[in-house]
Amino acid sequence: MLQSSLHTSYHMTRTKSSEPELTINFTEPAVFIPTYTHKPAVLRGSCELKVKETLMVKRLTVNFRGVSHVHWPHGLHDSNTITDRTLTVFGPDISGTGPPSHADQDTLGMLETGSMECNTSRQKCGLWGAITNKLCSKCKSTAAPDYQLLSPGTYTYNFEMILPPELPESVNVRRSHVRYNVRACLEFPGHFRHNIVQNMPIAAIHCPAEDFVEDAEPVYIARAWKRLLRCDILMSRRGAPLCHKLPVTVSFTELANARFHGLQIYIAENVQFLRKDGVVSYLGPFKRRLLYEAAEDFVPTLPPYRLGEYDDHLSEKGGFGVQESVVLSECEDKPVTSEGMTLNIDLALPTCQDHSEDNWMHFSTEYKSARVSHWLDVSPSVIWYVKTCSNDAS
Repeated sequence: MLQSSLHTSYHMTRTKSSEPELTINFTEPAVFIPTYTHKPAVLRGSCELKVKETLMVKRLTVNFRGVSHVHWPHGLHDSNTITDRTLTVFGPDISGTGPPSHADQDTLGMLETGSMECNTSRQKCGLWGAITNKLCSKCKSTAAPDYQLLSPGTYTYNFEMILPPELPESVNVRRSHVRYNVRACLEFPGHFRHNIVQNMPIAAIHCPAEDFVEDAEPVYIARAWKRLLRCDILMSRRGAPLCHKLPVTVSFTELANARFHGLQIYIAENVQFLRKDGVVSYLGPFKRRLLYEAAEDFVPTLPPYRLGEYDDHLSEKGGFGVQESVVLSECEDKPVTSEGMTLNIDLALPTCQDHSEDNWMHFSTEYKSARVSHWLDVSPSVIWYVKTCSNDAS
């Protein structure tokens, strides 16, 4: 549903050619949170470090942080930190997870030999043994420093972070949002070295359950206009992800005094802002997109999906209207017929925010004060025949 076209970090603004480069790569384009289960979500990725000259590194940490900002009606605000977790990829407090050590092996061997000599001297002389015992402890501590020496090259460190299953999905509506950010920090020993920080935003998506019947069941709607047209609509499923196709079958039956002229199918997005008691307080921006348009010869006048302009003209929710064109027939009686026709359409749904910066739609969601919902608006148009015969006195 989402692609990994994430924005670049705001902290990678280094101009020195000798500075190391730190980047974050995600295995999945988003954090997928299981729905209706208690299984935790998992953030997988890697940190790539490019070292241009010999470098001493203390530790590398990855932080996952989520914040929410909710604007309630009547000027109330609510800002919270949803989660804040830090994982140490390598460092002195983790064993076996760091990069290969580049310390001189001969030096380590001399330290071990010196330790054996100290033990022998301690057995011969008590006072001298106490002194050498302190020296040996210093030697051991020197053999295991709290930093690691990296040679020039490229290092890749994989990480996997377990996240709580009750995380809300990402929301981005007017005055309310839920956002997640991954922060990688490379620390150096000493107090006068600045750390290298890289930030990358990531979206959290609730995965629909495979056995969720409400989204998987088909939808059938029938509507008839007296003496004009009968329309039957069959959708393959109630719910569909953005950027995907939704198969729809539209059947028309022409009645006595009308003829099918065209068809337009829109998708509408409605944003509602709720009070704390659940009552709708006011509506947010309304979006309407034209998905399909066909003329009476059933040749689509535009591809299965084309972005339309904002339309503030709201149709009846969950239904569809009919457009009538009156044609005066000169004393010709249209025969009473009942002809049927069927259109099989694959509606290409609009893109989401992570796929497009403009002309995108938000997925259906509900978080505290915001609720986003969608519906299809099917608008057939017919030609209505009217008799105009009259006795001409002249």
